[in-house]
Amino acid sequence: MKAIERLLDKYKNNPILVFFDKLLFRIGEKNLPAMAGSLTFFSILSIFPFIIAFLNIISFVEIFNQAEIVNLIKVLPEEIYSIIESFITQLNRASSTGLLSISLILGIFSASSGVKQLLLNINKAYGIKDDRNYFFKRLISAIFTLLLMVMLMLISVTSIVGEMVITKVLDFFQADASNFYNVLRTMRNLIPIAYMLIIYIVMYYFTLNKKIRRNLKVLEVVPGAIFTTIGQNLFSALFGVYLQNFAKYSVTYGSLGSIFAFLTWSYFMSYTMLIGAEINGILYSMKYFKTQNLHPRYESVFYKNSN
Repeated sequence: MKAIERLLDKYKNNPILVFFDKLLFRIGEKNLPAMAGSLTFFSILSIFPFIIAFLNIISFVEIFNQAEIVNLIKVLPEEIYSIIESFITQLNRASSTGLLSISLILGIFSASSGVKQLLLNINKAYGIKDDRNYFFKRLISAIFTLLLMVMLMLISVTSIVGEMVITKVLDFFQADASNFYNVLRTMRNLIPIAYMLIIYIVMYYFTLNKKIRRNLKVLEVVPGAIFTTIGQNLFSALFGVYLQNFAKYSVTYGSLGSIFAFLTWSYFMSYTMLIGAEINGILYSMKYFKTQNLHPRYESVFYKNSN
């Protein structure tokens, strides 16, 4: 124990230790797990209106059909995929072409509630209250909701068109397609990750209050975006393996098993986004408020008894 105390004392102003010290403090001080639960609630309320609005856009843009969109979400854990796929199927059966434009507008408005809550939490990571008026925040939320839909459409177009182009090239050179299967599969997995990274960079930067944004460069929000992108993809993959091999949600909860799995997955997706925002906020404070990094500092878990 004494050795650990001496080690902490020796590196008390080390940037790496300062970063993790402040991060752990913020997770506890801001009660990030509870904030993630709140964000999950708004996300759950938003995700199905989002799907409705997105599918309506797909019906207007006749580049690809909805079945191809369903194939794209197969990367999600099986229980989460089954809920969304079932919802899309029921929506197709009950949809009315005469109400497409109305449901599109209402869907975007409802789906933007989750983005609005995330916007507030991102600004809190920088220690500021977002004082922009309600209508302006709603507008920003709606824009980012549309941006997310555009991202999904780009993923779809890139995946479908990219595969068509590769097939044509292979046919032209009379190459064996089986040799390129692994390359094609890798590309299909990397394209959504690249789009995710871009959307999180844009989100973490442009949702900020202009008081912060005018002193901030776009590259300064990249660390949080990278963490969120890698974290969400890694968790989704591990959670999928866990559900397939270890978890017995259907045995414990019966028909509600998929819903519990969906809530758990949504919670950790929200938690990851909040931690990504805090990472950017901490790096911002370490760069522009250097005196707050020196020991003894307020944002500290390791040295709380010495403050």
